[in-house]
Amino acid sequence: MYIMKSLPTLVLASLIAAPLIAQATTFNAEDNIRNILYIECGSYVNEVWTPVVSGSGVVIENDYVLTNAHVVADVETGIYYDDCRAGYSQTSQSAPELTIVLNPLYGRLDDYFDYALLEPINQAGGIVSFSSYASLANADSMVLNDYVYVLGYPAVGGQTATASSGSIAGFIGTNWIKTDANIEHGSSGGGAFDVNGNLFAIPTSVVADELNSISYLQNINAILEDLFSTQYVTRDYDHMYSGDNQFCIDDYCYNLADDESEHPGIFADVDSSQAAEDPTLNEDQPIEIDQTPEPELVAVEEPEVTAPVIPEPPLAGRYVPSLYDAKLQTRLKGSILLQTEEHGEAWYVNPSDSLRYYMANGAVAYQMMRSFSLGISDSDLATIPSVANTDEMNAAKSVCKTNKTANRLRGYILLQVEQHGEAWYIDPDTCNRIYMKDGDVAYEIMRYLSLGITNTDLTKLPSGEIE
Repeated sequence: MYIMKSLPTLVLASLIAAPLIAQATTFNAEDNIRNILYIECGSYVNEVWTPVVSGSGVVIENDYVLTNAHVVADVETGIYYDDCRAGYSQTSQSAPELTIVLNPLYGRLDDYFDYALLEPINQAGGIVSFSSYASLANADSMVLNDYVYVLGYPAVGGQTATASSGSIAGFIGTNWIKTDANIEHGSSGGGAFDVNGNLFAIPTSVVADELNSISYLQNINAILEDLFSTQYVTRDYDHMYSGDNQFCIDDYCYNLADDESEHPGIFADVDSSQAAEDPTLNEDQPIEIDQTPEPELVAVEEPEVTAPVIPEPPLAGRYVPSLYDAKLQTRLKGSILLQTEEHGEAWYVNPSDSLRYYMANGAVAYQMMRSFSLGISDSDLATIPSVANTDEMNAAKSVCKTNKTANRLRGYILLQVEQHGEAWYIDPDTCNRIYMKDGDVAYEIMRYLSLGITNTDLTKLPSGEIE
């Protein structure tokens, strides 16, 4: 069970149709069929997985999937569904087989965004590496009346992929694009493509009355800016939605929306001879967070050494989330980390939001027990094997692959709501539980079960503060 940030209710895609636009174009839906996933999410009832909702997703790199947060999490509770399964088709005539499990890396659903970044896992537990993924367009170069092509798996007729088309009808801030293209329930989280078949947005919602409907697309540039931060993503706000617009990730830039077919994606490898002047953002290229404060403007006599004038960002559309290494973040969810290069400071990576929190002492550990815990019934807790002490935990056999309840709650702090609020920690490595009598005991237990981490790797994990 994974908890996202607070999730307000959105108006989701409805079954209101919009007229299709006939247009001679270079767009070929078949080229992107295999880049669109059919997704079913559900919960376990008596150890049996039952699908609850369906939706779509788009492959944006060999091993990343993007969709709407409302596809993979319950909007009312803000909790990820127990299991999301996915599949894709090679052609528009074939139905997908659900052979992929989607592991949530990061999700956001609030007033500005509705997206989730997922990691595809195969039946053997390894990461799926797709042979094809969507090429990106510069979404900020789309203008009014540009053609839009949407691919997804709607709830009605969702056995095979469905294509629809329309045009750009307007913009809301720098995150949302309006279109008259038909987006049916279930197509949420799929792909919205330009005339050259390059991804510029993901379809998200529809607002409709008896006569008209307007669909809302999330600008892919805004999503990437939110994921990687403005430190690495540059959006040209001065020329947004015009032909002069430019969008860059770590100096790898996209120009006009109709000239993007040569760029396979933001994670594409760059020829080594060009790497110095045209680097890409990829997992092999470590990212260091610059925590140096911005220089103050100081008047000096020699103009060449005057501190640069740093323009203020626009009031709207500029979002600066924490920078993170998504794969490292996922791997360390629920873990206790010790800074081996410092003085052994302890950090808890809260699996609910994937942020690390400084565990200074027993009092803070007790606060974490109360702030981050999940309530659990006696019957559910009984299904998770327990150990008496840390020595037994280190010697315990892992049940993560055989106990679905324990695996779903690995790394969490659980409170027995039917008793007196006894706290248990589920070790993320073995999926066994250990009793934490109070804050001091919790502090000692969690430090004993900790993993060493370097300062460099620790900076790749965004931090949070206990409220």
